Amino acid sequence: MDMSNLFAACRQNGQIIAKRVPLDRNAQKEVRSMFARQEAQFREDVTDEVQFDGGWKADDNEVLTLEVPSDAAVLVETVETNALSIPIIDTGNIEREGIGGLFTKSDSNGEGSVVLVQLFTAAQVLSRRYPLIMRGNTFEKLVDAAFAVGSKLECIN
Repeated sequence: MDMSNLFAACRQNGQIIAKRVPLDRNAQKEVRSMFARQEAQFREDVTDEVQFDGGWKADDNEVLTLEVPSDAAVLVETVETNALSIPIIDTGNIEREGIGGLFTKSDSNGEGSVVLVQLFTAAQVLSRRYPLIMRGNTFEKLVDAAFAVGSKLECIN
């Protein structure tokens, strides 16, 4: 499974742009595993793809499909390009990045590359709260920029 880079879909000046989320090797491995599990859960028991017609609820064995809107095509372009050419999110100013989603690439379905997308909300930015992190046997205030990765996929392209 090719899923080595994590990207943020940011809305800036009314447009969606992609930024790379820098990960160390351990985090990269964990994120790859997490997205793989979420992709498997997303596809679990799905036997039919149904064109989205305005009804928001699919049957248990269905997944809704639709054409990628032109302003979201940047996600597909991003996963197909050299990741190092994508600018890195401003980790010191993460709240102002306008992150609306996290995404990565997967080649696991045997039908070519797909984009796995999670919703990202302001509540995931941990610096907005008073987060505590365990160091040894004691909690201390988290002072570095931090966010939580989502627990499920919203869509696959």
